[in-house]
Amino acid sequence: MIRSLHATLVVAVATATTACSDDRIKVEVRTTFPDGLLAAVEESFEVAHPDLDVRFSEASLDASLGALRQSEVAPFDVWWGVPPIVLYEAANEGLLQAYEPPWSQQADRPAYWHTVLTTPFVIAFNRTTVPLADAPTDWIDVFHHAWYDDLRALDPGRTREGAYFAGAMIVEALRDDDDLDRGFEWLARLHEQVDAYVGEPNEAVRALQRDEALIAILPRAGVERARAAEAPWIHYRVPESGTPELALGVAIVADTRQSDAARAFVDHLGMSDIATLAKLYTHWEPQAGRVDEAALPADFELAQSWRAYAPAIDTLATELDGWVERWSLEIGRR
Repeated sequence: MIRSLHATLVVAVATATTACSDDRIKVEVRTTFPDGLLAAVEESFEVAHPDLDVRFSEASLDASLGALRQSEVAPFDVWWGVPPIVLYEAANEGLLQAYEPPWSQQADRPAYWHTVLTTPFVIAFNRTTVPLADAPTDWIDVFHHAWYDDLRALDPGRTREGAYFAGAMIVEALRDDDDLDRGFEWLARLHEQVDAYVGEPNEAVRALQRDEALIAILPRAGVERARAAEAPWIHYRVPESGTPELALGVAIVADTRQSDAARAFVDHLGMSDIATLAKLYTHWEPQAGRVDEAALPADFELAQSWRAYAPAIDTLATELDGWVERWSLEIGRR
């Protein structure tokens, strides 16, 4: 499937390679996406822009943010695949450049970064252990006594994803009645159902496989990757009333000396072949570019739509650290 998707690109590679030389303009993209996706994006981009040479580098979010703060010269040009809270913080510190690519859906605020991929939190289970008819379909179902002490969830104190889930649930409670305590009461009630918190999704997947847990709250992309690779037995429900949604964004660094090349790369992310490749390699849902469904393998994902909670990134960026500390003191240590 991936080879067929690249077929039109391969035809042009020889021409592009001939045109390339050491004097091409280099654009460095900081990202942690898988190598296969990066190779495909590099090929596609350089065919479309034979005068540009995209280079990928990898570092942790904290290391990348620290480099932006400390360097007089931009350490990289584009930051791709970054959680919005981190990008919000970087933008507030003046570390990002405003830019509005043609595919942007965020014209309602200063365009210092743009969402490229999303994935919802779902309720996962082993369908050989939990019948489909009995599986939870919404958050209220998770509190049923059938799942008491049989739930795995990402640790809010150890993982960004777990912290975001907890914060998003608090924000949703605030949206309903502006009651912060009610959000923590919801998390405390969930905590009573939790058998153990995990540091990454595969820990929960293994627990479901070994019947050490019956259900797990996880990002859908992680569940789908496990289902495709090693866990065909895994199934999930998207909560009917709505669910927190993780996102990954892209931004151009403020002090880059290659603004035009960086903008060309960000524009390129809106191409349909890039959207399709991103979904193939990550199982996240692209927000730019139309996915070629015919290029996806059979049974690529469980066809379930979702209603995402409003993200409230500004609130989470300001409050989340304090909320996680309160969760650790009042709930996590019980």
